[in-house]
Amino acid sequence: MGGGRAWLNPPGNCLHFCAKSAYAIQYVYAVREAALRGNVFAMQTYAQLLWDGQLAKRNRAAAVAWFREAAIRGDKHSMEMLGHAFAKGQGVPRDAVQSAYWLERATSVDPVTSVP
Repeated sequence: MGGGRAWLNPPGNCLHFCAKSAYAIQYVYAVREAALRGNVFAMQTYAQLLWDGQLAKRNRAAAVAWFREAAIRGDKHSMEMLGHAFAKGQGVPRDAVQSAYWLERATSVDPVTSVP
């Protein structure tokens, strides 16, 4: 594609990534691969990339799915992001019960011992 943007569509992945440099593409791809291998910090990082839409095309539903994967493995930030996503209906239907669950769970996590 033109405009100094590079596009990448990894095999078996429906997400399209756009970035301004080849290094950014490599970064997003490496983070995604680490997340797929079960690295919790990579799951949270990849989710945040999808949420923000700066290096990867914004996809709040996919971001929520990755935040959930990291949250069930003990990541405090991901629990907080899920709580806010459910509260605002971003990437998921608005759900006050799920919002309260994830935000309460996040408060019970010690930030010193949280996974990442």
